[in-house]
Amino acid sequence: MSTHKQSLWNGRLAFWMTMAILVLVVVYMALRPAVVWVDAAPVKKQNLMHSIVEEGKTRVKDRYRLSAPVSGYLRRVLFEVGDQVQPGQLLTQLEPLKSEVLDARTRAEAEAKVAAARAS
Repeated sequence: MSTHKQSLWNGRLAFWMTMAILVLVVVYMALRPAVVWVDAAPVKKQNLMHSIVEEGKTRVKDRYRLSAPVSGYLRRVLFEVGDQVQPGQLLTQLEPLKSEVLDARTRAEAEAKVAAARAS
């Protein structure tokens, strides 16, 4: 009887070992990287020439804010995108605002500012 149990035990062990190996093979096949097909050619020594013609978009990484302590009209900027700028180079000019008509209220405000400046 013990040999019958022994052979039964060995049969079950062989079955489960086969199933475990089969599961491992299936998992390996599912997780392995896909095959990448390539073109093969003989090696030659030549110059590499490759051109790309595409439209691009420029992204500004450093933004600079230009400000003036006075009000005025800014003249047209004559530079194009990508032009080189040297330190101290004149970029544009500010023209003063056109003088406004002094009505009674504006005149009173201006006189009050002058008086406040003298008082301080």
